[in-house]
This record gives sequence, structure tokens and C-alpha cells, in this order.
Amino acid sequence: MTRQAVTRHLHVLAGAGLACSKRTGREQLWSLDERRLEQARKFLDRLSRQWDERLGNLRTMLEGEMIQASSERGAAAAGSTALVRDNTPAAKPRSYSS
Repeated sequence: MTRQAVTRHLHVLAGAGLACSKRTGREQLWSLDERRLEQARKFLDRLSRQWDERLGNLRTMLEGEMIQASSERGAAAAGSTALVRDNTPAAKPRSYSS
């Protein structure tokens, strides 16, 4: 990572109130606000848990709909004399990590 990239990131942190700088001669010394960083981490952890829960609920709902559609197709096929082949590719399960 270049020095300019580091400086850019530090300015973003400063804009969010998470860091501040102090010029000493030709040097610019940076410090992080640990209390604010901890608040940000807790907020992001809470947000991550909410997303995990909601994505889990969505997955459960969609899997339930797939099972229901599959059983409905099976019941319809059982009442029919024609053979029907389902060539729909199976959906790969996705894993979501935080």
C-alpha cells in the first residue's frame, strides 16, 4: 500500500471521527479514537447479525417454496400418464459468512 493510499484512508477515518492528526514539524502524527472505533465495531457486528438472520430467513423461505413446488410437480406427475423430466439445474446452496 502506498503512502498516499494510507494517508487517504486516514483522512476518511478522520472524516468519520475515528482518527485525528497533529502536525509536529514536518511530520503528521495520527491517533485513533479507540472508544469511537469500539462503537463502530459494535454497530457493524449488530448489523452483520441482522443481515445473517434475514438471509437465513430468506433461505428457509425459498427452500420451503422449492420443496412445495417439487411436491406439487410430483403430485401432478403421479396423476398423469406421460413421463415428465425436470431438466432444471439444481440450485447450489450458498453460504454467507460474516
